[in-house]
Amino acid sequence: VFEELSVAVQEKDSLSSELHVRHIAIEQLFKNCAKLPWLQIGRAGVKASNNPV
Repeated sequence: VFEELSVAVQEKDSLSSELHVRHIAIEQLFKNCAKLPWLQIGRAGVKASNNPV
């Protein structure tokens, strides 16, 4: 039983670390987007279209 539990915990750990890495990658992506004005304009347009006025 303990072996099964440890395997499940290891799988969970690897999954959470993958999500953490993905989160960091997305943050880096947004930081890079902030440096490019045309992408900022595109993101602003997306935000405007998401919010019905």
